[in-house]
Amino acid sequence: MKLSKIIKTIEVIEEKRVPNDILEGFLYHSASREEPIQIHDMDIVHLVRAFKSALHKLDNQVKITDVLNSRLNSRS
Repeated sequence: MKLSKIIKTIEVIEEKRVPNDILEGFLYHSASREEPIQIHDMDIVHLVRAFKSALHKLDNQVKITDVLNSRLNSRS
């Protein structure tokens, strides 16, 4: 199920509108399609996998930064 449909369902259940910025203007670069796609057009399973992948990459970048900072500090 696409995120846009899930958001519409939430609006019906909650009886209130979801803020527009939730669905508009967010692009994700799809490696499989080799092009950017709107997040609201993504299937929820794909969105969760993309989110997990992004968190993993960010965590690795933080670890690398920590190691580099530790080495720089130990030279001082």
